Amino acid sequence: MRSIGYLITGRPTTMDDFLHLSRKQPPTRVEVSLGSEEFIADRTVITELVARYDWRFPALTACCEQVCGRLSLLDDRPTRRRRLERANESLQRSLERLRARGIAVSHHHSRFDQRRPGRAVQ
Repeated sequence: MRSIGYLITGRPTTMDDFLHLSRKQPPTRVEVSLGSEEFIADRTVITELVARYDWRFPALTACCEQVCGRLSLLDDRPTRRRRLERANESLQRSLERLRARGIAVSHHHSRFDQRRPGRAVQ
């Protein structure tokens, strides 16, 4: 579903916006980088595992971010491993969604690292 901002301004901000725009004009390049953002919520530290998509079109360069998962500092090892695996599955679904539409994706890493979730691995 396209965002209100995209409908009004024509400038994409979400993955769906970029997919819609890519039907009109194919991107020249899409790069994915993985990272994390930490914040405090409910008296614990939360780590969000984030995929950043940099889209380049002939007349536009913009990005969108997707939160693939969240980890809590209070998570035990099995819970942390399970949440990390779900984040990696979410990332793979998004990458497959792009590939299914014929969009070539450049990425150096394809998974969040289990030992250091804010880092990515091949």
